[in-house]
Amino acid sequence: MQLISARVVEASSRGLAYSRSVLPIQYLPSSLTSSSLTARSFSPNRKVAFANRHTSLPPSRFTSVVSSSGSPRNRNLSKPTQINQMGFEPDRVPDAAARSLADSLLSNADYHIEFQGYLANHVKHAIVALAYLEAPRDRIQEYWDMYTAETPYGYTLEPAEAPAATPLTTANWAELMGKKENFPALVQFFAGERRELGLLGVLQAYAHTLLPGCAGALTHGLVHLGWALDANNERMTDEGLAYLAYAHLSCHPERFVSAPHTDDEDAFASLCRIADEFEAQDVRGWVARTKADPRYNNATFRPELKISGFQWELSKVMTEGHPLVNSPPGWLNDRPLGEVMEGVYKALTLMYLAGGLMEGKAGNFINVHLVTSFWALENVFVKGELSEASQRHGLACFWSMMLSTAFTRDAGFPSRTVLERAHEAFAGKSDDDQGGAADGEAWASIVARATAQEEEHNIKLVYVQRELWRRYAHWSGFRMAASSFTLTPNLGPRKHPTDSNNAADANAFGSR
Repeated sequence: MQLISARVVEASSRGLAYSRSVLPIQYLPSSLTSSSLTARSFSPNRKVAFANRHTSLPPSRFTSVVSSSGSPRNRNLSKPTQINQMGFEPDRVPDAAARSLADSLLSNADYHIEFQGYLANHVKHAIVALAYLEAPRDRIQEYWDMYTAETPYGYTLEPAEAPAATPLTTANWAELMGKKENFPALVQFFAGERRELGLLGVLQAYAHTLLPGCAGALTHGLVHLGWALDANNERMTDEGLAYLAYAHLSCHPERFVSAPHTDDEDAFASLCRIADEFEAQDVRGWVARTKADPRYNNATFRPELKISGFQWELSKVMTEGHPLVNSPPGWLNDRPLGEVMEGVYKALTLMYLAGGLMEGKAGNFINVHLVTSFWALENVFVKGELSEASQRHGLACFWSMMLSTAFTRDAGFPSRTVLERAHEAFAGKSDDDQGGAADGEAWASIVARATAQEEEHNIKLVYVQRELWRRYAHWSGFRMAASSFTLTPNLGPRKHPTDSNNAADANAFGSR
């Protein structure tokens, strides 16, 4: 682990002083060391056949590989995490012209982080995904020009707000958390902290405070930060830290209790148990009562979110809190981090498949955000070299947020039947077992479709799923999820095709 200065240690107290959220002592690991299980401890060093050529697999994080005996084991990276490297990594974006353009676009400061009062500006996320999918320079520029002229919703982006007249300090920055006010001041504050503490230092100082608010802006604060770190871009990183604070929506980790469900085998088993509990406890009815509760339907409760529809409803559910979301499962605390990450990635992908492909419909728009934001969380762990305790804390916050988000949807939580049908379709299946010769052609076709898309969520979905497919033994579920695109919700003047899997959520998400 890289040594950090006393200044960074001091900064930790700065970051935690205003919104300290500590897991109960029984939830923390019995042995805590700052470097015992850092995020960069897991990576294969192998070649992957893709698109009729061999491409070196980039250093992966949290990768569980299989030993000759068939049991999972961990391998150390031969190449350390490049904490201080800025810009796209040449081995992942070989085209120097595309790499240079993408990095310059991510450094652009012309546009506000949101438009229409609640919609996140996604253009930089798309640029990161296009670059890593090796889209040509002209396509990267074309996408930027298209999105900044008019978003897929038919709205235009808003210009960046004027720089803050009065800078924030370590004594008052947290007063803006969740208020969606003075974004430029927050960007300036975190830029100053990054310059003073370094990238690793600022992440270690503030992650514990900011990650519990990852539900904010429908996870886009976390997405912006994690994808900025994936691209090694300073300006976008400052924006991401600021966006997590700006849109902070707490999962209230102070309410977490050690879960009695230690018999859940893994993340998917927990999803199935929760699906049963969702019905048995009438969680759908609880959500409806919470949404209608007069305490949350007045002029003083989160007025900045009322325009956003779904985000406002989600804030009610998360403020009230349900026992199921306040009980992180036992495996999250007991299992090796690499195993936890793989299990959650696969569970989220199965949720996406269960809500789309298994029903003969497009992938669910809200579930896409869970996949891409979990990728973002991993990048925060990696680039911040967070301790094992901090990583497990972040995972518990994400799990709670994921459940609250799924509960809040009009469609509710997926049933055990649908989840198990998706699981059975892909359990243990690797594309290598299917005669793998067509894999390159299949992925080439999926990537070509994605890079031509206007809907940036599909571009991001394909990028993440391809990385996971490469990492986790070519599991077929990742490729199938990548090929199941979502639909653009009708949130603005431009109208798009929809289906029953997305219509209700889109209407709720965009209601005012």
